[in-house]
Amino acid sequence: MLKESISGVRGIVGDGLTPELLIAYCSAFARILPRGPIVVGRDSRGSGGAISNLVCGALRLASRDVIDIGVQATPTVEVYVDEVEAAGGIIITASHNPAEWNALKFLGRGGLFLDSKGFEQLLKAKGEKPSWSRYDGVGGYCFREDATEFHIERVLGLRFIDIDRIRSRRFRVVVDANGGTGGVALLPMLHKLNCEVIELNCIPDGNFIHGAEPIPEHLKSLGEEVRRTRADLGLATDPDADRLALVDENGEAIGEEWTLALGVAEVLNFESGPVVVNLSTSAMVEALGRPVFRMPVGEINVVMKMLEIGSPAGGEGNGGLIVPACHPGRDALLAAAVILGRLARIGVSLSESRSAFPRLHMIKTKLTSHRQIDEKLFDELVEKLAPQRTDFSDGIRLSWPERWVHIRSSNTEPIIRIIAEAPNESECRSLIGKVEAAMA
Repeated sequence: MLKESISGVRGIVGDGLTPELLIAYCSAFARILPRGPIVVGRDSRGSGGAISNLVCGALRLASRDVIDIGVQATPTVEVYVDEVEAAGGIIITASHNPAEWNALKFLGRGGLFLDSKGFEQLLKAKGEKPSWSRYDGVGGYCFREDATEFHIERVLGLRFIDIDRIRSRRFRVVVDANGGTGGVALLPMLHKLNCEVIELNCIPDGNFIHGAEPIPEHLKSLGEEVRRTRADLGLATDPDADRLALVDENGEAIGEEWTLALGVAEVLNFESGPVVVNLSTSAMVEALGRPVFRMPVGEINVVMKMLEIGSPAGGEGNGGLIVPACHPGRDALLAAAVILGRLARIGVSLSESRSAFPRLHMIKTKLTSHRQIDEKLFDELVEKLAPQRTDFSDGIRLSWPERWVHIRSSNTEPIIRIIAEAPNESECRSLIGKVEAAMA
């Protein structure tokens, strides 16, 4: 049940993710980092407190000073590592996975997730004999409560966030944090922006009222509350609040892709430069008139390209807006402020703000298949579907004007994901059907 990715290691607690494994990774991480304290934060899952105690103890016994910031959103931990110039950080979260899962996500200096080279170094160190401190070499420990404040200041300090204009709109906002960390920093930020906030599942107790991913089928109660209270919009976060989904004033969950499209569009109104997204992100960003670079799925892949080319805005279509001027990571808090800023500046509703974009239909599906995503399948699909462009850097992506399909193995589940986008639903389903037939 153990899953490894570039950013960390995850599994079902007690079945794969064991104390022995956690200690081994903490010991290895302590050895590969440069001098300096290590920040530890966690989401609200029931297993998080015990794991945090174990992680902090293991790091201290490896002679590392620990700054514990408690229950915080993932982007808050990233910002804090950068703010206090820590050597790195560990986030205890399984993100959008169900409550029985948990994970360690590793940050280096600046609050950046480990890249492939850094994770290879971590795995190599994990295979070596642990090194523990003597009785007089145990690292120090402190608990800090100022992380949320730093994060909010970072977001509201961006030059394209017009705080006074947002405050003057007096937005009525319903927030659904689903028992996760979304409310920890998002609620106080919205209050600073003079929003009337209606809370839905905002106590960070790890009690996921609905599915952990903020996708439309999980946001029906949020839509109902938006309609009942006549709110301007609804905001939904995943358990660690690096992703934001939107519900418009009519109670319609418009889909996570709109978070990125609207957010990037607003930043580009003030900043110049190209956009970086992953291969599965909607083509709506291509209508913004800037060069678009597409990277393999995985936040760090997008981030590293953004930093390389000086991209002011980008991210992943799962609701993960990234603006390096704030910090190089997905951030629901940032996305909320940017989108409220856009609505305030233009003076329209959320549903009206979508009119500037081409109307595209996206379908995300998955299947269990014994077919390998290899060159043979790539050649078969190219022959049968005759795409104008192909990409084999992360699974298979085939594209034509106004439509595309991406086939890839999941990073977190033993399945194959198929994502397609086209001008209408029938074309989208036809495209997926052709891919499924080829893979049968």
